[in-house]
Amino acid sequence: MIINADLHIHSRYSGATSDKMNIETISLEAPRKGIDVMATGDCLHSGWIKEIKTCNVIDDGTFEMNGTRFILSTEVEGLHRVHHLLYFPCFSAVDEFKEKIMRHSKNLETDGRPNVNLSGEDIASFAKDVDALIGPAHAFTPIIFDPYAGPEENPFFTIPLEFWVLVNDGEITFSPVPNQSPFTPEIDGPTSGKAGIEYDYTFVTDDPEDDDVFYYIDWGDGTHENWAGPYASGVDATISHTYDEEGDYVIGAKANDVFDDESDWGYLEVTMPINQHSFHSLFIWFLECFPNAFPIFRHLIGL
Repeated sequence: MIINADLHIHSRYSGATSDKMNIETISLEAPRKGIDVMATGDCLHSGWIKEIKTCNVIDDGTFEMNGTRFILSTEVEGLHRVHHLLYFPCFSAVDEFKEKIMRHSKNLETDGRPNVNLSGEDIASFAKDVDALIGPAHAFTPIIFDPYAGPEENPFFTIPLEFWVLVNDGEITFSPVPNQSPFTPEIDGPTSGKAGIEYDYTFVTDDPEDDDVFYYIDWGDGTHENWAGPYASGVDATISHTYDEEGDYVIGAKANDVFDDESDWGYLEVTMPINQHSFHSLFIWFLECFPNAFPIFRHLIGL
């Protein structure tokens, strides 16, 4: 059996929501979108509870109006502006949960989506006590505004979204949305050159969350750059290096984001061959020290 459901809505009692979002209008408009089951949303608000109770009762937690079924739901905003969805089995569970959080909220009766001064763990614990389901309200990491940011600082930043899962044995398990590490850095620059000369190399990676990145660079000669940065995601970082001795080297680089998640290593092979001018001078010195050696070479180079 296939059921089309909309399990995250708000009533006219939530901010920035149309006054037309009453229970009757929702029940009439839902079938036009092919929706069979609607979440009520905002079921902690007393005014909205009164409207929900005008529906026909199917069972303790299921209601119907104009052929549209409703289940009891709400959204709350906890600490760090993280939003949680809750689904309740019956009105008595709603009342019990509301009693538990009442002293932690200043707008429980004035906003359909109340703010609750509780962590996700506390909210989930209360949900477990009343046999309610809880989960994350939004797919994306919330954006935080810092009113105290300085003139050179970005006042907007992201925080990892937190959500809570009730496992089968009833234990509450905290599961933060995992931060993704940057991709493997790409290294570009001269692959051959001369010892003693400084060369520029560029390092670039993309971070899935667009976080700033730092680069740890192993130059392959016993020296390294210890987390140079920060650099913007996707923007080239140019760093110079001088190899003091001839030889073959492998440059290795890995990236680290602001949450300390590291990428895999990227590599570039370079060679600093023997300086031809130095070799020529050494050969001339040898011939001058041994004047009778290699007479044909001495004749060709005019010694």
